[in-house]
Amino acid sequence: MDPQIHLTAEKPKRFQLGRLATLNQILKAGSKTLRAMADGSLDSQLGARIMNGLQIQRGALELRELIELRRKLDSFSPLIDVSPTNRINLNGFSERHLSQISSAS
Repeated sequence: MDPQIHLTAEKPKRFQLGRLATLNQILKAGSKTLRAMADGSLDSQLGARIMNGLQIQRGALELRELIELRRKLDSFSPLIDVSPTNRINLNGFSERHLSQISSAS
């Protein structure tokens, strides 16, 4: 055997997902997990558990964003007249406007 050739046992790469603070990071982690399962470097059972956890975290982040959006919309509600006489029908006319048109004819 040639003394210049060094055979070393290759250590398997440790699977790491990285930061999971945003939806984009969670989606990237999911695709990384699927690729690792496909190439055999990650057990399918463990990969399924990771994917389940990522799905739960994604749902929590989406819910948090929806709650924040609802708060923003609620902050505008005092500025918007939502009384029944000012409701918009499907044609884009308010009920008050339609009643004025019908009473004029």
